[in-house]
Amino acid sequence: MRSATFLRYARAMYFPCAPCTRVQPRRSGVTRRAHVLRPASLARDPVLGVQGVHPRIIADGFEVAKTRALEFLDKFKVSKPEAWKDREFLTQVARTALRTKLPFDMADQLTEIVTDAVLTVRREGEPIDLHMVERMHMLHRTDKDSRLVKGLVMDHGGRHPDMPSYMENCYIMIGNISLEYEKTEHT
Repeated sequence: MRSATFLRYARAMYFPCAPCTRVQPRRSGVTRRAHVLRPASLARDPVLGVQGVHPRIIADGFEVAKTRALEFLDKFKVSKPEAWKDREFLTQVARTALRTKLPFDMADQLTEIVTDAVLTVRREGEPIDLHMVERMHMLHRTDKDSRLVKGLVMDHGGRHPDMPSYMENCYIMIGNISLEYEKTEHT
């Protein structure tokens, strides 16, 4: 069954999709129509497809709307040069951003964690290096067990088969060198 035939039979279910497929050209007497998936923005207003508005005009309208929204945001934004000193402001920004992506209870829990993590790695006069913050996924834990560990977290196991798997009261050496065995290159 060709896609055009399928769209003809499924017209009630995919009504806004069918007009979008008609923009494809006819070649050698056979209609070649692409599989067109409508974006979420077209799904909200199926009347445009019924009225015969070309999809390109709809897309151009979205571009104009995006440009106008960015212009508004440029006028509406508030400059806060020393925002890192105001922890409450940073917490509100983090909460707003996280609540758009997560359930409210999880976002509220992660708000404090994210704010503290960013403030911990921040250095005076330098941009924030987010590579200094590592998110570790613990398979045996739930999302409610998330917490911030301030300090050094080693996620490496033993590097030699004879090393013990558990140790207590250890000394920790911090260095910027590789301690793993590497073969020398013979030229």
